[in-house]
Amino acid sequence: MGIKLESQGNPETLYVKSVYKACEILQFRALRPWYWIDTIFNL
Repeated sequence: MGIKLESQGNPETLYVKSVYKACEILQFRALRPWYWIDTIFNL
């Protein structure tokens, strides 16, 4: 919305790394049913 991230030209930006890490965390939790309970996940 008016801000240039240049994420396609430079995949090492903080934004790209943050999105990648968030996807890793979501995938980790989605594939392990015992982490679906917030109390266990937050340990």
